[in-house]
Amino acid sequence: MKAAEAGSSGTLSRKIQQVKAGLFTQASHLAAWADFPEEDVPEVEEEELLSGIRQGEEALRELLRGFERGRMYREGLVTVIAGRPNAGKSTLMNLLSGCEKSIVTQYAGTTRDVVEETVMLAGVPLRLADTAGLRDTQDPVESIGVAAARKRLETAQLVLAVFDSSQELTKEDRELMDSLKDVPSIAVVNKTDLPTVMAVEEIQSRFEKTVFLSAANGEGLEDLEQALSEILDTKDFHPEEGVLFTQRQRGDAQRALESLEEGEQALLSGMTWDAVTVCVEDALLALSALTGEQVSEEIVDRVFEEFCVGK
Repeated sequence: MKAAEAGSSGTLSRKIQQVKAGLFTQASHLAAWADFPEEDVPEVEEEELLSGIRQGEEALRELLRGFERGRMYREGLVTVIAGRPNAGKSTLMNLLSGCEKSIVTQYAGTTRDVVEETVMLAGVPLRLADTAGLRDTQDPVESIGVAAARKRLETAQLVLAVFDSSQELTKEDRELMDSLKDVPSIAVVNKTDLPTVMAVEEIQSRFEKTVFLSAANGEGLEDLEQALSEILDTKDFHPEEGVLFTQRQRGDAQRALESLEEGEQALLSGMTWDAVTVCVEDALLALSALTGEQVSEEIVDRVFEEFCVGK
C-alpha cells in the first residue's frame, strides 16, 4: 500500500517535522521572553505569532482531511453491486475481479448469498459484494439472500447500481433508485452489446454518474473507472505523499490542532503570553507523541541556541 510505504519511508514524518519546526520557533521565543526578561530578547510580535499558529493549524487540518480520504486506501471501500435479478451483477463482479467469483446463468435468482472480493479500480481498493437480485420472491432461500442484499445496502460506502438496458425499467429498478438517494452510487447501464430498450434518461436523471457498459465483453470499463475517480474525487489526492494512516496518529494530530486553536483564541482574547505558550507546547507534545520524540529539552536547547541567553 503506497500510503503505508510513504509513512514508513518518512514522508509523513517530514510533514510533521515541518509543522513542529515552525511551532518550536514560536515556543522557544515565548520561553526566552518569559524566562529571561533581563536579557536582550526581541519582543514577541503578536501578528507574527498569530501567523505561525494559523500556519500550523492549516497544515494539521490538511493532514486530518487526508486521513479521512486515505481511509479508503487503507481499508478498502465497502462497495455493493446491486440490482434486480439477471441485470448482470455477477457478470460485472467477474469482470472486475478478473475471474469467475460469481456463478452466471440465464436464470434469474442464481445468486443466493453475498459473494465478496477485493479489487483495485481507478487505483482504489474496492471491497466488492455481489448480492442477490432485489425482488419479491416466495422462495425461502432466495428471500434470505434478498434480505442480506438489502442489509448490505444499509452499510455500503459506494453502490454500483446495475440496470439491464435490454429490458424496460421495472418496479424493482425504481425502488433501488429510490433507496440510493443518500448513498454515493454509480448507475451501471449494462448489456450495451444488446439493443437498448430501457429509458436510460430516467436513470441518468437520478444518478450523479451513469456509465454505459457491457459486463459480458468489458466495453465501457474505462468509463466506470473514470466515473469512480470523479465521484471519489481521487484526482488530486496522492497518498504516497504521506498521510496519517492510524487512529493513534489521527488522535495526536487532532489534539495538536485543538491546542493551537486554543492558543489562537487565547491570543485574540488578550490573555497572557504564558497562556499562549502552554497551548503551543501542548501542540508540540501531541506532535512529538505522533513521531516518538521529546519536546521539553528541545525547546530549552532552541532558547539557548537562538537567543544567547544565560551566558
